[in-house]
Amino acid sequence: MNKIDTFASRLNLALKRRNMKATELSQKTGISKSSLSEYLKGKYEAKQTAIYLISKALNVSPSWLIGLDVPMEKQDEELENKLLSLNEYMEKNQLDSIKLIPIYDNIDLKKDWKENPTGYTPFDAKIQGCLESANYFYYKISDNYMNIIKDTYVLIEDTIDIKTNDIILYSIDNKTINLGIYKLDFKKYKDFILLGKYIK
Repeated sequence: MNKIDTFASRLNLALKRRNMKATELSQKTGISKSSLSEYLKGKYEAKQTAIYLISKALNVSPSWLIGLDVPMEKQDEELENKLLSLNEYMEKNQLDSIKLIPIYDNIDLKKDWKENPTGYTPFDAKIQGCLESANYFYYKISDNYMNIIKDTYVLIEDTIDIKTNDIILYSIDNKTINLGIYKLDFKKYKDFILLGKYIK
């Protein structure tokens, strides 16, 4: 599972960001100060009920709170439940090669688009024949491209390491997202933005 941080670290960070003391969190959640102290020191990890109460009091995503690579802000409740259930299942079955990667139906280049995915999906780089060390995301293309039909999700590697004739996801006007073959003359466009390399 793609955990990038510990529960203790995220809990400390959330308290700091929300400008809240452990005493106040204890009052809001009903969790004892001694238990919160153990969580903050990293001696114990909270059970799912406590994670839910803490995330609600701090107004953060429970998936983020347990250390997953997802945004701090709360997601859709159904998605949150799926993420937590999936995390529990994968940890129980030791499916370490699987991680959650973002899905984007739309990308708004005027915002920090990487922080606003439509959702997440399990991804196993080994099964997909991809580099385990690389980062990937799925993007729903808005137009037909070669043998790829409109509204299909394509796998994109989040990289700037590209060569001439690689198929890339890009924009040249800071608005429209295109899938196409990379050519060196793309760099002449003032607003050229590379979003990643098409994998499949």
